[in-house]
Amino acid sequence: MDSSSYTVNAGQSVMFTARVIGGTSAPTGSVTFKASGNAIAGCVSVAVSNGQALCTTTGLAAGNYQVTGDYSGDTAYTAGVAGPITQTVLGAPAALKLGIDSSRYASKLGQPVTFTVTITGGSSPAGTVRFTDGAGNIAGCNAASLASGTATCTTKTLARGSHAIRGWYSGDAANGAGVAGPITQTVN
Repeated sequence: MDSSSYTVNAGQSVMFTARVIGGTSAPTGSVTFKASGNAIAGCVSVAVSNGQALCTTTGLAAGNYQVTGDYSGDTAYTAGVAGPITQTVLGAPAALKLGIDSSRYASKLGQPVTFTVTITGGSSPAGTVRFTDGAGNIAGCNAASLASGTATCTTKTLARGSHAIRGWYSGDAANGAGVAGPITQTVN
């Protein structure tokens, strides 16, 4: 029994590996992974392949767990239990914080402006950001990829006047969606 990381933050992905070692024939059957005696959601009756079964989860709450892999057995091998190993899950991840900034808050008509959304906290946020000007999307900025917590949109198509710019974060498997802004962009 093994863990990809014996200490993780709540909401962070961790992978458990149960190895089933046989003699002359390759073991088959399945493994049910348990955390302190409770089956881990999505990791029940995982098929054994090439002598191992894998369980990936983000669902463990903060605490310490004794993780086991309960092997079903097959026609050649009897049932058994791998582990336990101790898995530590630290407190809930910090709440997402979204911010938005402009490369220049006052620009001239036709001058390029870059908007940057920065996301901190959460559990390694991934996904995309959709930039809007009031109620409409900014052309070419409907799905800016998040990289290292930031996403950018460069445009030179804003009309003269005052614009309320927002960045809409899509969320991902471990983080909820959110919105940054608005900030006011003035085009002269």
